Amino acid sequence: MHFLIERKVNLPLEGRLKLIYLLFVLSLVLISASIPFHAIVLSLHLTLLLLFRLPKKELLKAYSEPLFVAFMLLLIKSVSLSPFAFYPERFAENLSLATRVLSAFTLFLLIFYSFSFTELLQTLHSFRFPSLLVELMLLTHRFILLLYEEFLTIYYAQRNRLGFCGIRTYARSVKAVTQALFFKTLEHGENAIMSMRQRGYDFRNLFVKKTKVRPLEIVYLSGMMVVWLTIFLIL
Repeated sequence: MHFLIERKVNLPLEGRLKLIYLLFVLSLVLISASIPFHAIVLSLHLTLLLLFRLPKKELLKAYSEPLFVAFMLLLIKSVSLSPFAFYPERFAENLSLATRVLSAFTLFLLIFYSFSFTELLQTLHSFRFPSLLVELMLLTHRFILLLYEEFLTIYYAQRNRLGFCGIRTYARSVKAVTQALFFKTLEHGENAIMSMRQRGYDFRNLFVKKTKVRPLEIVYLSGMMVVWLTIFLIL
């Protein structure tokens, strides 16, 4: 759950500008069918991730699924097994889809690492994201680790008492842990709401401090968007 606690990639932009930039480049990636454009986006943003010294094993693990999806796109749409045949005319189109998947995933990964959880919520709140949904995300973030520890405590207690030795016993144990977590969630939620109300809780108070956008950051954002739009039009 490290991505919910700290930010590992510090881009020189305010949170709102960061999100605008990443969504802008993502929209260009989804629109474009150019393999060179996808390759440039992929290589530059992947290099940016590597420059911040992210663990390579962690990156390889993250890329394992999109690489598998890209490989299957190439395999399924370019090769026929009955009878066995290879269609080179489809390969370029399928390669474009594969590079698009990898480029889009790289941008999502950059969003994943460049925002702390609080900064992401504050950015969504500043864009008039539904306040109730943001509040639910905040409360979920507060309780998910606590509920996970409760789940492990119940699970280990059941396992030590042979609660998973048979199909029927397994089903009863799953039912019991589900019921326990449900009531624990209600209990923690009621306690949290009561404590927040006693302290004058107002959802808007969570994001009173708004970061200011510096003019230089707007110049950076405008320049990068112009550069990417120019590359998109050329390729």
